[in-house]
This record gives sequence, C-alpha cells and structure tokens, in this order.
Amino acid sequence: SVSALAEELLERRDRRVFAVDPSVSALEELLRVAHETNVAGVMYLVGDAEVIPLPDASVDVCMTRSVLMYVADLQGVATELARVLKSGGRLSSYEPINNKGTYIATTVDWSPLGAELAQRVADEWQTHASQSRLMRLDDQELAAALAAAGFADVAVELEQLEESWVVDERTVEARLDAVGAAGEPSLRERWSRAFEPAEVDALVA
Repeated sequence: SVSALAEELLERRDRRVFAVDPSVSALEELLRVAHETNVAGVMYLVGDAEVIPLPDASVDVCMTRSVLMYVADLQGVATELARVLKSGGRLSSYEPINNKGTYIATTVDWSPLGAELAQRVADEWQTHASQSRLMRLDDQELAAALAAAGFADVAVELEQLEESWVVDERTVEARLDAVGAAGEPSLRERWSRAFEPAEVDALVA
C-alpha cells in the first residue's frame, strides 16, 4: 500500500528513491503521503516492471510489493530487474502466491447440491484460476526466472497466512462480493454468469 511504502521510504532518508508505477494516480497519492510525512529524495517515474525507465546498473536495491503477480513475461521482468541493478545489488520482492491459497469454491463441500452442480462449481473454479492474472505467479517459477536472469543466492520464503472466519450472513455476503483487484469479477458475478439464478441461490444458501 502507499502508506506502507511511505514508511519504508522514511527509513531511507539519506538515499535517493525511484518510485515506478504505471498509474499516475498511484504516484500522485504516494507524492501526497510523502509530503505529509516529510519524505524527501523521491523521484516519481511512470513505468512498469517490464520496462523500467532507468539506465543500466543504476540502483543498489530493487523492491517490489504485489507487482510481479500482474506480469505476463516473468523472465523478461527478471532480466529487466537485473539490468537496472548494480553489480552486487539486491532485490526484495513480497508477492502473494494466490494459486496456493484456499477459496470458497475449493473448500466447501458442494456435494449435497448434487454431483453435477458440484462438478460444475469445480470446473468454473479451474477455468477462473487458469485465466486470472492474480493466480499465475508461482514461487518456484519466480525463483527459476531470477536465477536464469543472473541473480545469485535466490531464496524463497513462503509465508502461510491464516485467517479466522466467523461464518454468518454478513461475512458470507462480503466474501461473495469481494474482488481481488480492480477489474476482477467477484465470486457472485462469476457464478451469475456460469449458473442459473436458482443454482446461484442454492450455492449462496
């Protein structure tokens, strides 16, 4: 988030920081937070991980936070990150590996609604997971891409986040309508496209 990045920038007051994002509005928000928290030495550049607007060997550290999950060409991005880093530079990435999570569609036992509908729920999930940009990042593929780009001492630490869920009408409704990112459909929207209204009602119930 912008506030988390601002906190990290506060720890680097004696360094120049390049904030790169394809969204002008995101950079403007970061600039606002930086002014409010008196952060100096930040340059704001419109760009993305696939084409970083910096010269070769120009930075000591690259940081990504929920960025690589969106890229289609992971190897190309790894090579681009290696390009802008100086010799001996470091990369720190914190990325969600969504394809190893648990979800309503894969956790609930749908068999009481009938084997045919249960199978269709599973099929809809598989189709969504194979097409969603939020599901394509894999930790081992990322490690292999970084190693192939010339990074040394690549270490992957996979943290499993656990969440308690008190299941009631309010929380179920919230999860059905939640979206993973801008432009992504909610589970309710996906089900409404894939199933008949009576089937959606049964699944929600």
